[in-house]
Amino acid sequence: MTRYNHDYERQSASYVTGRKSKSIPNNVEFGLFHTIPSKLQDSLISMSKSEFESTHQTYLTSIKRQRDRRAQKKVDANDKKMQSSQKKFKEATWLLQQYNSPRCWNTVKKALTEFTKLSSHTQKLKYVKEQILMRYLGCGWLEAHHAWSKDSVSYTATKLLDHLVKIVIPLRNVKSVPEEAPFELPRMPDLPVLGTQTNDLEDYTNDLEDEKLASMLQALKDREREELMGVGDQCEYMNEVNWPNKGLKRGYKLEKLFIYPEDEEDKLIWVPGMVTEVLSRNDEKIVASVKWDKDMIGEGESDESDEQLLKSKWNPDTPKPGAWRQDLRHLMLNID
Repeated sequence: MTRYNHDYERQSASYVTGRKSKSIPNNVEFGLFHTIPSKLQDSLISMSKSEFESTHQTYLTSIKRQRDRRAQKKVDANDKKMQSSQKKFKEATWLLQQYNSPRCWNTVKKALTEFTKLSSHTQKLKYVKEQILMRYLGCGWLEAHHAWSKDSVSYTATKLLDHLVKIVIPLRNVKSVPEEAPFELPRMPDLPVLGTQTNDLEDYTNDLEDEKLASMLQALKDREREELMGVGDQCEYMNEVNWPNKGLKRGYKLEKLFIYPEDEEDKLIWVPGMVTEVLSRNDEKIVASVKWDKDMIGEGESDESDEQLLKSKWNPDTPKPGAWRQDLRHLMLNID
């Protein structure tokens, strides 16, 4: 504080100007210490010496607290970035899984066909965005990016479809599909390197990679736990948007939701089966003979039955009796 207030200042710099001068400056201002009587100066110096140790220790403690606080802020900021990266990675794993499933519109023809089947603009906008995000976030293809709005005006579904058809879908011809979803890890910036890499930097890089793998595993575990709690359903997200009116044929594997009593309580259970014959079909329903998985049916029940597969109950967001979908259990992500 005394240094900041210039209490001991003699204005010595004013005597050294780099120029010859015949006169001594008259406007020299001395610090407060030099304006008090000499006895008070001696007393002040004596007290300063006696209080030096405790004052210096207080100073060091304050500096350490300040540095610790600054270091903790860096740790907190890094943890926040890591949590954000985990959240983005978890979402990207869903999108990459969708890309590698029947949900994906992987050709221009399929995109146009599926788009025209959707009944409302809201649905069209929702699913076109989903297709773009599969490539942009799920695969990490930055070229697939497109803003949802401009100057506070949202793009229409047909505008985004145009981007999907002309830019996004053709990327599969020049891009490779990653084995795992991209993970944005906070790291050092890429700088020019002169000479060889030090061992410390190599150890830091290895630790960063280990931290990345641990964070990815934690994100997958969080996703699995959420799914067990009913947040998200892999088979639901991987099934096609529109019902397979023409695609359902003999040999088609499906799942249908039935009510089974268990522990004095009715529970909904997905029962897998395979279509053995299509009896009839129209724009609202398909009637088919289905042979059910013998491990999933109750004792005394027939393993084959004729089922009505309604368009209105195709892969609903909220499970309800009679719902049905394609059996995609072989595409489910298993976390060991």
